[in-house]
Amino acid sequence: MTWSVQSGADQRAKAISRLAVKLFNGRIPEADRSDVEQALTLYLEDPSSKVRKALAQAVARCDNAPRHLVWALARDITEVAENIYAQSTILRSRDLIDAVCRGEVAIQCAIANREELDGDTIRGLVKHAGADAICQLMQNRQVVLGPGLKHDIAERLGDDADIRTILLDDDGIGAATRQMLANRLSGCLLNFADTMGWGDPGRLQNTANDARNKVTVEIAMQTAPEQMPEFVEHLQTSGQLSAALLIRACCMGHAALLENALSLLSGASLKRVQSIVDDGRVAAFKSLYGRTGLPSSAYPVFVAAIEAWRAPQEMPQLIGQIISRAEADQQVDGALLAMLSQMACEVNREAAQDYSRQLMLAAA
Repeated sequence: MTWSVQSGADQRAKAISRLAVKLFNGRIPEADRSDVEQALTLYLEDPSSKVRKALAQAVARCDNAPRHLVWALARDITEVAENIYAQSTILRSRDLIDAVCRGEVAIQCAIANREELDGDTIRGLVKHAGADAICQLMQNRQVVLGPGLKHDIAERLGDDADIRTILLDDDGIGAATRQMLANRLSGCLLNFADTMGWGDPGRLQNTANDARNKVTVEIAMQTAPEQMPEFVEHLQTSGQLSAALLIRACCMGHAALLENALSLLSGASLKRVQSIVDDGRVAAFKSLYGRTGLPSSAYPVFVAAIEAWRAPQEMPQLIGQIISRAEADQQVDGALLAMLSQMACEVNREAAQDYSRQLMLAAA
């Protein structure tokens, strides 16, 4: 201690680290251990953070360090404390969760990077940590996050670009999670375009809605049948189960999305709905549709789709047949016909692009 008064911070940091390591490794005689612990405790008040950081690094790596040293260093400035939170096994899950809830980014990241994290701490991070720490948590190879926790992350932090990128690159997320992230991305792009003044707000909103519905149907087409009811329930809960979405599903030939939606909205069993749609029973479908709460103006479009499905055909021909039938019904309003026409343009453009690619490949 006399020596340390006359020594610089770098020398003190090196000495305190070596002294702590010797104590924790059992290389200090039993008769001297108490004195050494007292010396280490005095260094908690060292004016140099470099010295206290060196002490924290030594203490954090030791499973038998005195608890008062761990607790004191954990309450020090961030530069010192993060070493304790990153490694110390003496801290329990409640200590880690309390630190996460205090909201200090560096401490949250230190905890998210720990090699060992129990379920309670992981759930605490998912619920309270900021985006930086959650990114660290998702990239921690020692941590396996289930689909439910990933959905919670998407729900809370899906507006963050880095979070979205990591989750969308993950094949383990559910269809509802993927759709939610796509929806968040659409909202972010819409807000940016609106802020930049790149178009009429109403037109931009319609474009965003169309893009969101298109992606939603594409996600649904990749969703396993047993997961479809959960996906449709997510759409209803989030207010996205609209007639426009279901009409797009019809035009893309996705019967499963329509059938599950009709079952959920009407209260009829999925088996009964599938039977009505597959058999093309218009009278039964009309009664079923009346219980869904969907607009009556859209009814003829769904009937036209169900009738068109009975003859297998390519998507451009399918949507063309649906439009022809819908145009002949006075009940269908102009807005729906305009939406169908736009879908037809999209489908035919994509078909032309596919044809062009095939020609280029054939000519190569």
